[in-house]
Amino acid sequence: MGDIIIALPIAKFFSDSGNEVFWPIDEDFISSFREAVPWVNWIAVPKNAKDFFYQTPLDLLTDVGVEDAVILYSYLSSHLDLPNKLLQGVLKFDQYKYAISNVPFSKKWDLDNCLHRNFSRENELFSHLVKQEKYMVVHQVGSDKTKKFTLDGARENGYQIIEISEITDSIFDWLKILENAKALVLVDSVFSNLVEQLGIGREIPKYFGIRSNVALTPVLLGNWHYV
Repeated sequence: MGDIIIALPIAKFFSDSGNEVFWPIDEDFISSFREAVPWVNWIAVPKNAKDFFYQTPLDLLTDVGVEDAVILYSYLSSHLDLPNKLLQGVLKFDQYKYAISNVPFSKKWDLDNCLHRNFSRENELFSHLVKQEKYMVVHQVGSDKTKKFTLDGARENGYQIIEISEITDSIFDWLKILENAKALVLVDSVFSNLVEQLGIGREIPKYFGIRSNVALTPVLLGNWHYV
């Protein structure tokens, strides 16, 4: 999901240029993106697909008549013949996605223009979870890695700890909670990308849980502490 968030402004650039955008994604992600990003034609890729990461998505695009497919992978172990070896060698993975698409990298931070927010759902989750004004949002479990944070000090300083979990079928339901938090502690994953690209939390403590090497860690412009 984090890669989709990173690349959404690329799709918006294409859409605003008069193109119809089709995007194959994991079938489990459809519930989040279909409502929040209705201007994209989302195509569900079945988990049992034979070549889930590459050929099946390309075949699905061919089936609906897509004329030009942009492959955003900067690296894929099963397909080492990706389009541009030069860019792979000099750019971080998020920079690569924009360079291979010929979209200005500065557009990455235009995510707000990509989303249709459901404020009713956001308010419902906020009312359900937030019990006091001073609270911290924590996200420790990414798609393939977990990073445990030490939170005893936060509790001693009177923070309510709200940990992001799969209690809703859309990641975007968490936006109001993220926007009103007094501190954020987030592993490198979809929620840290949301916070970064939407400019959330400019005036509060934010902690970014490193989990990858330099090439696979996104470019961050916000006031993060790295842990």
